[in-house]
Order: sequence, then structure tokens, then C-alpha cells
Amino acid sequence: MVKYDNQNIKISDCLILIGWNFYKKGDFYSAKAKYIDAIKILNQEFDRANKNEIVELTAKGLYNLGILLSNEGNYNFAIRAYNVSERIYSLTGNEKNCARSKVAKAIVYSLKNINSKALSEYFNELKIYEKLDNISVQTSILGNIGFTYYNLKEYDKALDYYHRALTLAQKQKNLIYEAQLHENIGSVYDEQLNISEAEKSYNKAMQILEKTNDLSGIWANTINRASINLKKNNYDTALYQYKAAYDYFFQSNDLRGRLVCLVELGRIYIIKNKLP
Repeated sequence: MVKYDNQNIKISDCLILIGWNFYKKGDFYSAKAKYIDAIKILNQEFDRANKNEIVELTAKGLYNLGILLSNEGNYNFAIRAYNVSERIYSLTGNEKNCARSKVAKAIVYSLKNINSKALSEYFNELKIYEKLDNISVQTSILGNIGFTYYNLKEYDKALDYYHRALTLAQKQKNLIYEAQLHENIGSVYDEQLNISEAEKSYNKAMQILEKTNDLSGIWANTINRASINLKKNNYDTALYQYKAAYDYFFQSNDLRGRLVCLVELGRIYIIKNKLP
């Protein structure tokens, strides 16, 4: 019997890792291309090698691809990618990653403002991870519940869940998520027009982001700080920040970030044209 050479499986695994590295650098376009290439190779190899290994890698590639599709605003395709990933993990008995796909899908529901579905998924998964005593995932879910309540404009509940998540993040010394939660808390205060508290939260986030050299996070938070400057009538500073952020999001193919910047730039130009 000829022993099968699983070189293509190794190549697919490497492509997924390379794609993740591009994603962390903020190069979403290159990351997406690597994930798609990996999935194509795995599909071609399905009947010729160790199916369990191929299935697991395919599910991983689809999960990562879902993240990219969500960042691009392709929410329906992101949900499809997560659904297939979830089904594959379920069939292979990988309950942990199956639950992870469900949580990711719930995030997209939140982004699509399908909040009832999002909350249902979150609360179900939170119970599972509380039983497993998995503090890391609990932190993520609590933060996502806060985000959903933020979408519903139930700001007191949003702050409650954000602060619960922040406490767990600080306990784990998870700087990346701690920064994100400071940003989220700032967003709630921003919506409530509590400018001083919003600015404090955004500044705390930026200190952490600069410490961890998280470029994607730094530029996302630059938008938040620009929002504060806009509310404080610091139009030139806000204009500069939105333009710089737009340039970054253009290079990284982040359509959602570019859209936010364009809308706010238009708002500033309208205001400036009305000024005496």
C-alpha cells in the first residue's frame, strides 16, 4: 500500500496560521485570501487523507474566515461560515470549538441588530462555560452581552455586564480584552454624552493598546477619541484623526471602519461649512 503524503494538509495548516498572522497585523485582505486558499486545498483532499484532520482544519479555516467576513460587513456570509464550522465541530465532538462558533455567530447577530437571537445564544453558552469554570470565555460572553444591551440602548445593563467582564479580564491580566472593554465602556458614556468619563475610558484603552502595539485596536480607538474631539468642538483635531484612521482602514480593507470614518468626515465638513 502506498502511504499517503499529507503535504497538502500541512500546507493548509500553514496557510491558516499565516492568515491569522496577517489578521493580527490588520491586513484583512491577505488574511482572507490565505483562509480561502486553505479551505480550497482541504476540499480537494477530503477523500484522500485523514478525514478527521481535514475536517478539523476546515472548521478552523471557516471560523477564521467568518471573522474576516464580519469585519468586512458581509454578515450573512459570516453567519454561514460560522454555521458550517459549528456543525463540523459538533459532528467531530469538539464541544469547546462548537460553542466558540456559536458565540462568534451571536456576535454577528448583535452587529445585525438581531438582538433576541444574540442574547439567547450568549446566555445559553454562558451557562456552559460557567460549569466548565472557563473564565476566559465567560469574560468574552459577558462583554458580548454588554454590547447587545448597548445596541438595545439599555445602557445601565450594558455598563453592568461590561464591568463584570472587565473585572474578569483584569483578573486574568488579559490586556487585549481589557483595552477593548475600556473602549466599550467609553462608548456607553459617549452615547450618554458623559464626555469626561468617556474620554477617561478611551484614554485607558489607548495606554494599553500602545503598550501591546495593537495597531488595529489603536486605530479603532482613534475613531473613539475623534468622536470626543468632535463633541468638544475640536473640529480640526477630529478631522485629522478621522482622515488618518481612514487611511489605515483603507490599507487593511476594513470596510466598516472606512464607512464610519467617511460618515464622520462628512459630518465635520458640514459643520465647518456652517461656521462663521
